[in-house]
Amino acid sequence: MAQGAGADATTVSTVAVLFALAVVLWAIADSEARARDARWLPAELRQATLVYSEHTFVTTQPFLLGAVVDRVYRRPDGVLVLIEFKQRDQARVFQYDVVELSAQRLALVGATRALVGKRSVSTR
Repeated sequence: MAQGAGADATTVSTVAVLFALAVVLWAIADSEARARDARWLPAELRQATLVYSEHTFVTTQPFLLGAVVDRVYRRPDGVLVLIEFKQRDQARVFQYDVVELSAQRLALVGATRALVGKRSVSTR
């Protein structure tokens, strides 16, 4: 019986060490991701928190609409800001980009009832 208790303690210790290692690795990865983001994020979002990534929102008001957002950040004042990634040779906004972000904003507001900034960001 004593051997079983020792084996159980070893298993618990091993799990605790693995969990601690996972937390440390996650913290390192999160820190590296924040550093990468800081290089391209607009100044107004450098203190913001990523709250949604590649997330689908659906609303029925004022009509049925679904949209997938690239990223949504929450500024320190609580306002959500949409980020849309574009891979283009030139930094240029097209009319369909405006339509896409408008639909995303409408779906996000309808699904969350959150305050979403009127100025969205499109980046490449």
